[in-house]
Amino acid sequence: MPLREVMSETSLSKPVLYRMMRAGDFPRQVPLSPRRVAWVRGEVEAWKRAKQDAREAA
Repeated sequence: MPLREVMSETSLSKPVLYRMMRAGDFPRQVPLSPRRVAWVRGEVEAWKRAKQDAREAA
């Protein structure tokens, strides 16, 4: 998934996504080329499901 799609799917801004990745709270991107990265859709969806599960458990 490109950055714009990740931002749209999660409603998070670029700085927040990168801060969360550094903290280990969001899946890391995969380098596609020296200047291009993307995220694995399944990992982003799993992160979203985990957030939903945590909300329902609370």
